[in-house]
Amino acid sequence: MPQLAGQVPILKTLNAAAAFQRDHARAILPWALALAVLSTMISMVAPSFMGGSPPPAMGLALFPLSAVMSLVALPALGSPIDPLAACMLVTASSVAAIGYWAFLLRRAVGMTDNAALGQDWARLARVFGAIWFLVLILTIAAAIVMGALLGGAMGAAGITPAELEAAQGDPFKATALVQQAMAGTSGLVVWLGLGLFGAGAAWLFARLALAGPATIIEAKATAFGTWSYTKGDGLRIAAIYAAILAPVIALMILAQSLAPDAASLNSQAGIDAAVASAPILLGANAAIILMQTLVAMPMMAGAGAFLYRGMKPPGS
Repeated sequence: MPQLAGQVPILKTLNAAAAFQRDHARAILPWALALAVLSTMISMVAPSFMGGSPPPAMGLALFPLSAVMSLVALPALGSPIDPLAACMLVTASSVAAIGYWAFLLRRAVGMTDNAALGQDWARLARVFGAIWFLVLILTIAAAIVMGALLGGAMGAAGITPAELEAAQGDPFKATALVQQAMAGTSGLVVWLGLGLFGAGAAWLFARLALAGPATIIEAKATAFGTWSYTKGDGLRIAAIYAAILAPVIALMILAQSLAPDAASLNSQAGIDAAVASAPILLGANAAIILMQTLVAMPMMAGAGAFLYRGMKPPGS
């Protein structure tokens, strides 16, 4: 693999990722099923910002968002579960996902035994703790900016303070107001802001993609020690992981399209339709989570190990 920046082979990396998932599918299956079942059960009582949850593949990096949703958004949505209990469940699922990630990375770098799995699990937990702290800070900054943009879009759409006050405590009215604001011309600015933040997050996580393999191989917690390894290749690495996650994201979008519109829940017919579609949405959510644990996460681990071997500077 080339050492020059900007020359990471995308197709070769994807082939290596697919080969790892295919060759280790039998050993991976029980662990993938266990994490998928756990995440699906938690998603029934503590759904995340993406509808199913916590999404194992992306939830590793986006845990702070899931935690904030558990503490803040679930009460606003009228969830019967205690916010602190929901946050604890989301945390437990994320910790379990770190253990599964440690298992995958160990196999990806050639360590097929589980003798030191617990130690690697603990090291990766420290790595993700450092990354989560950074993500939390950036999330707060992004929330402030996006809140200002959304407020401007609501004002441009003619939404009055009285309407906003009336929507407090009513998630359906609040959702309808947001949809009204986003449908206007000013909503394009909000979408642009979301796109820029999404692209920035993808680039950031791409630059940190080698932290996991480095932690396993070097037997020490390395959150930002591989930052220099990926210099100049952030976009290409982001494209690799985006390609791996594309089927999952497509299925998420499809599942969201099947969900009932907030406005329809103001009528009995809409509520009946939502109840009828609940089993379909639950099955789609379970399929999304299983696709992540059985396919996406193993491929991500295989890609990370392949990239680490080729991008680590000689003698470092």
